[in-house]
Amino acid sequence: MEGKEWYTVRIITTCIQRGGAGKTSTAWAIVTGAALRGRKALAVDFDPQGSLSYIMGGNPKKPMIQTTGAGDILPASRDLSTITDEHLLERILKPLEGRYDVIVIDSPPTFGTAQNAALRAANEVLIPLQPDGLCLQGLYHVREQIDEVNPDIKILGAFFAKYRGRTALARDVGQAIRDRCAIMGIPFLETTIREGVALQEAQFMHEPIYTYAPKSNPAKDYSALLDAIKI
Repeated sequence: MEGKEWYTVRIITTCIQRGGAGKTSTAWAIVTGAALRGRKALAVDFDPQGSLSYIMGGNPKKPMIQTTGAGDILPASRDLSTITDEHLLERILKPLEGRYDVIVIDSPPTFGTAQNAALRAANEVLIPLQPDGLCLQGLYHVREQIDEVNPDIKILGAFFAKYRGRTALARDVGQAIRDRCAIMGIPFLETTIREGVALQEAQFMHEPIYTYAPKSNPAKDYSALLDAIKI
């Protein structure tokens, strides 16, 4: 991958231009799952809202790698909303070569420099979706953004997170999203993450879903996602 010769670590960013699609929950589930599977894993919160930092128990007032009960995290800063350098995160992560096996970046839910920086720094991307029209529109935007910012990035796939597919509309839009993914060359992962109150409870308790509620639907589904992306 041109310009990424130094990468010997999987750097995965979750990306979608829509809030509430499961982007942060997915980043949290991947990084904590990777750690529980014996990988050296780091969470990078590059969203100025700092939700991943809160879930992981990180302190945003200390802009350095922190080890918490949920794993290692580089917490967010409100200053991320004003950055102008799309290569900033690449420079931050480069010295970590060899220290981690997996780095997971939670990018902002809106288009801008910080989201572009996350895509530039990563070598893989996951696209969490909801089966609705806004996510279908967001899918177009993400595809265009990837082609412009980092066309060499590996698209691991799009998938449904926080899923409630009981309505006919959800099923119809879901199929439209699958069809559009095929047209745009985006792999669609049939590993659907079902909703469950255990997910919110585990995040509130700053504990991985896999240990907090190992028999819950979200724990089972995110474990299947880890298998699907070979972590």
